[in-house]
Amino acid sequence: MKRLIRVSRAYQHANAGDLYIETGEIDKALKEYDLAAEYYPENPELPFWTAVSLASVDRIEEALPIFAEVFDKAPDLRELVPRLVPAGLLPDDKVLIKKIEEVGKTLD
Repeated sequence: MKRLIRVSRAYQHANAGDLYIETGEIDKALKEYDLAAEYYPENPELPFWTAVSLASVDRIEEALPIFAEVFDKAPDLRELVPRLVPAGLLPDDKVLIKKIEEVGKTLD
């Protein structure tokens, strides 16, 4: 039961962050996303959306380390990045998308 309450609180904060994104209040959104990640740290999707939000407002240098951590834990989320452009969640900027997709990749 405690786990379910914790997860529920995490998503309440994530949803609040999404609402702030819609109104352009990025700093408030980031605070909510941080709280969400604190409640549910084992879910890499929560920091992923924080990084997406940062990248979408041209704060890529803040977003890249978060993307790197997320992709280390959940490599499949890397595949989601280009799909966010048509959805309007990331800018249609090929250089930006490539930078995000390549972050954290190691040369073999």
